[in-house]
Amino acid sequence: MASVIKIYALFLGSALLMFGGGMQGLLLSVRGAEEGFSLLALGLIGTGWSVGFVAGSITVPMVVRKAGHIRAFSVMAAIGTITILLNLLLLNDVSWILLRALSGFCFAGAAMIVESWLNEVAENKSRGTIFSIYTTINMAASTMGQIAISMTGTAGYLPFVLGAISFICALLPTALTSSPQPRPLSSAKIDIGLLYRTSPVAAIAAFSVGMANGAFGTLAPVYGYEQGLDTSGIALLFAVAAILGAVAQIPFGRLSDHIDRRLVMIGLSGFAALVGALTVIINPGPNWLMFVLFGAYGFAANPIYAVAVAHANDFARDGDFAKVAGGMLLILGIGLAIGPTVA
Repeated sequence: MASVIKIYALFLGSALLMFGGGMQGLLLSVRGAEEGFSLLALGLIGTGWSVGFVAGSITVPMVVRKAGHIRAFSVMAAIGTITILLNLLLLNDVSWILLRALSGFCFAGAAMIVESWLNEVAENKSRGTIFSIYTTINMAASTMGQIAISMTGTAGYLPFVLGAISFICALLPTALTSSPQPRPLSSAKIDIGLLYRTSPVAAIAAFSVGMANGAFGTLAPVYGYEQGLDTSGIALLFAVAAILGAVAQIPFGRLSDHIDRRLVMIGLSGFAALVGALTVIINPGPNWLMFVLFGAYGFAANPIYAVAVAHANDFARDGDFAKVAGGMLLILGIGLAIGPTVA
């Protein structure tokens, strides 16, 4: 745990990035529906993010190898700032699809940088707990961003500008940190074969989580909008899912440090699938039951990826952490790209 405290600046920068990302994700879905974008266009906005996410997973390791972890993270924050401001200036579906790809690139890069750094300082006996703390911080920041949208609304320029301020502020903690960077990457090549050989179940889990959560994150706000919820109601709906998902991170992370992580993933996946099926069958209106089901889904689905990453890194060799992080994000991104369009 002391090792993680040493990189608190990176955690803070990641949290600020996720706050802006939480604002931007909900803002684009709801504002796009209000602007009259088609359901296909809204789905493609989610797919654009995922395509950018995949591209970032492949190319950002080369940026890190050349510029170092801290400078590369600053580049990702700058891209996020530029993108959300262009969302404000270019209010049309084609532009938003393309710009969403840039956002995906930014977030894949930031996640790869933080996760490879984190796994380099973590030990197997506490890896699940440490990674779940990191995920909890990110989810809490993203949820606060969504709640901020419920306060600002989606009209006008204010939510876009606040998101941009959050992105650019993410530069500051990492730029000013005195903590040493991880060792330079010896190779920037993503090796999916290495990842699958290291942990087949983690690779499959990353793809499955991407499929499910990509569809949920992109189209669930549209579902809430069509069910009659206003912006505040949609933000609250997602806040419930995210908060319960964040609450579940640390206990399931700690549990996975004490029993086989695969058993934890199986239990969470089965429960999430059951809740999803019940939601489809019941099809609740805008009432308390919808919030209960969304919360239960978030509680089960959100911790799976963190446990899968911890499992993959348990078997990774020294020097392979960046490859494992990039490979997991690449597989996750492929699932994220497919899920919204299929849904």
